[in-house]
Formats: sequence, C-alpha cells, structure tokens
Amino acid sequence: MSNDDGKYAQLMAISYTNAADSLPPTAAAMDAPPLKKRKTDVGTKSMHLHFANLKDTRLTDVFLANEQLVLDNEKHWKTLCCFPGMEEDLLLYLAILGGRSYSGYYDPQVQKAHSTKKVFLDYMEGKGFSVSENKAARSNNYKTFENMISHAIFCASRRNGVAGILFDNFFGWLLGELQNDLTMVEMTLDSKLIVPSKLFDGYTGKKYMPSMSIPFLAPPNAEWPQRIFDLNTDFDCNFGHLVRARNDERCGVYVKGEERTPLLLCECKYWPRTVDIDTMRGIIKGLNEAWEWTFVLVLCVASANFRAWEETKIGCVNIDSQNGRVEWKYQPEEGDREKLIIIVETGVIGSPAA
Repeated sequence: MSNDDGKYAQLMAISYTNAADSLPPTAAAMDAPPLKKRKTDVGTKSMHLHFANLKDTRLTDVFLANEQLVLDNEKHWKTLCCFPGMEEDLLLYLAILGGRSYSGYYDPQVQKAHSTKKVFLDYMEGKGFSVSENKAARSNNYKTFENMISHAIFCASRRNGVAGILFDNFFGWLLGELQNDLTMVEMTLDSKLIVPSKLFDGYTGKKYMPSMSIPFLAPPNAEWPQRIFDLNTDFDCNFGHLVRARNDERCGVYVKGEERTPLLLCECKYWPRTVDIDTMRGIIKGLNEAWEWTFVLVLCVASANFRAWEETKIGCVNIDSQNGRVEWKYQPEEGDREKLIIIVETGVIGSPAA
C-alpha cells in the first residue's frame, strides 16, 4: 500500500476479478489462442510473492526461441499472475483485506488508512468513470463506479471485525469511504446530529434498524466456505456476502447473510445528469418487479428536486456524502410509511470521462 502498485494489487484483490476461481483458462491450459478479456491481469510487480500464483493451471512446456518464451504451439508465453481463490488462502480474505484493526486500504508503513474513493481516484488518474457503460459487460468489471461503491461497502462492513457492525456505525463509515481522506462521517438534519437509523422512524417493519448488523463481508461475488459460515452459529460471528448483481436483478449491489432475503439493496447511477423523478420511477418499478423491498440506497452524482412525487407510501431522503447533511425530499404521513429510499450524493469522482 506504500506505492501505486501496492494499492492497485489491493484494489484487485478486493474486486475478486483476478482470483484463480474467477478467471477463464489461459492459452497454455486450453492449448488455444488467449481470450480477449485480459484487462484484469495483474503484473508480477503488483503482487507480493506470497499471493502471486501463475494463472497456468497445469504443467507447461516453455521454450526459449529468439530471446522470447514460447509454448510448444509456437505461441508466445508470458507470466500472468492471479490471486489465490477463497478456499486456497482464507488468510488473505479474512485479514489482509481489512478488519477491526485496519481498514481495507491501510498502509502499515506510514500508518495511514486510505479511503476507497482516494484509491480509485489514484487508479483512474483523473480519467473519471465511464458514464455510458456497456450493459453486456462483465458484471465484475473493476473499473466502474459501481465497483467503487462495492469496495466502500466492503471496507465499511469490516470496521468492527467478524462480529459484524451495527447499521449506524456501518453507514457512517460507508460515507467515510467516499471522502478524500478516510474519516467516519456524522449526519445532520436541520443542523442537529442524528444517527442513520433515525431516518426509519415510523416505517413499517424497520423498528429493528438501531440493532441491525451488517455482516463481515467477503469480496464482491466471492463466497465464504461453509466452515466459515458455521462460525456464525458456533462463535457468534457474522459473515455475509456482497453481490454485484446481474442486470436482470434490477439493482447494482446487495448485501446478504445466510438468509436469502438481502439486508441491503443498492442502486448505482453514475450519470452526467442528475437523477430526476423519471429515473426514480424506473428504479422503483424495477425494484417492485424483482424484490420484496422496504429500503434501498441509491448512490449518484447528484439528484434533482422531485416536484411530482406520486408514491405516497414511499419516503425519499437525500444525504450529501461529503458533509453528512440530510434533507427530506418526501416524508409520508405517519401510518403510511412503508418503504424508504435513501439517496447518497457522491459528487463527481475525478474529472469527466473522455
């Protein structure tokens, strides 16, 4: 973490796009031309040797010809490395990627915790995030705004160790991961400090929010082995999964424990325009079609004023991630509060994409 290569490797490890069980076979393994999608390969210098595995999954004959390494089919061979999968190196995913003592992007040499936003900004080097993503692209593409949000959720979930973290503390750290410098963010409503669970006052089935815990999460779309989940029962741990959703699931990211029902749904909209009422109608329609939901986070650059809010039983509240200021866009009457949308405005992340 003390240099760009270290930060890049940590970003890749948390993304779980370069782990051995998430990659297509190499040319040497298939005895065929390499697949085109090689954008997630990590160079050997980006990885400590302990975590660097060759991507080739079988013994490979390599020959020296014209000062280059070639396979027996005369195709060039080069060193391609990957991280071990979850089953192969649990230490990496339990401890090295962050926990109670250290955040996911902690640099022990200078004793500094970097925020998720800062690491992604450094990686993007001012290029910004794409605002016209290919919907057919691989869901785990690590260059997207959605993956930055996944990393922020991942890092915030681990701040209290393997016991999980209370929702109020989790949310403060989630906002903190979206700062240039990592710090837990406090929220204010009408210039008064509030805790995030206060937003759910009067909402059906949400009286438990102050005591709700977010699990200690695995990287996006990785799965803890069953022996880790067994610790939830035997040792009062709280392990869970972070899912980068398919497009047909009508949300970007969700968090779940051992139960099938997600604890937290998130929709990510990194658009050049503000999220307006038409966008919100589409989000609500998609959620209603795919989920039995009562609460969703919508993360976006900015949101418009909703002058024509028709959903009289769905509340909508806006939070500025940079200062924690809360503003109600629509609050249903008491007795009519069934669902809640929390919009988190991130502001522009870096300069606009070309």
